[in-house]
Amino acid sequence: MTTSVRLGAAVLSRCHSAAREEGLAPALTVLGSLVAPGLLPCGPGGHAVVPQEVAASADRVWVDGVVVDRPGLDESTVDTIDLPGGAVVLLRVLGTRSGEDGPRMYGNGVPVPRLRAADPETDPATSDQRAAWALGLVWLRLGLSEALRETCMRYLNGRRTGSTTLLQQQMVKSTVADGLIEHLEVRAVLTGVDAGELPGVILAHLHARITAADRWLVNLLGASGYLVGGPGQVAHLSELLAEAYVPGPPPDPAAGPTAGPAADPTSGPAADSASGTPGTHVGVES
Repeated sequence: MTTSVRLGAAVLSRCHSAAREEGLAPALTVLGSLVAPGLLPCGPGGHAVVPQEVAASADRVWVDGVVVDRPGLDESTVDTIDLPGGAVVLLRVLGTRSGEDGPRMYGNGVPVPRLRAADPETDPATSDQRAAWALGLVWLRLGLSEALRETCMRYLNGRRTGSTTLLQQQMVKSTVADGLIEHLEVRAVLTGVDAGELPGVILAHLHARITAADRWLVNLLGASGYLVGGPGQVAHLSELLAEAYVPGPPPDPAAGPTAGPAADPTSGPAADSASGTPGTHVGVES
């Protein structure tokens, strides 16, 4: 029997420290060891972003709170990406298990296996586990975004234009400041909050604000921000984490099959992250 333990902010914030100081793979390792030890964590659409060691060693899969044996699933590797701190593997787990019904549609419109219901006697507790994963993921992404801001400041402070550095340019400073404001606001919401205390809509909004800050900051790095294994790729994978693990809103039956964020580019987390900009943001030439 698995005992359910609600993780507090002090424990889950370890993901933030690991992400900021060591990188994405070590932070995912910390989060996995706290919430789903020994398991391959997948989001509601059956997608996973995990350290290479977890992809190679896990023999069971945790799909949005449901635990199944990994050999019974149809799994494919989308990509393996080398980053500072260790490689990260992108996986897709879409196959149904033998003897079960066909695919079920989740709220984000992605077909995934109809898996057996979680058994509280044999599987990790679902509600507390989901809540801990959801909160830990925001802490992790905040740490990555803060590390990106520090990278930007070092880069901009080391490049000169005329008699001053790029960091001292007014519009550049404004963009860095806007990123800092987003980070402080997200941290203020997370501080002292235990798993399960924030509703999903608030967590989704925090993810959107982190994504917005990342996009502003990466632009400040110019072409250097888009090098393989560089800060831009880390920011992209951070955004993929939110796409993979944060459930989309349920569809509106009255609106027909095209309803939802995919049908309306002016709504949803992607639009939220691209809008709501407190100022005009600029990029710099490398």
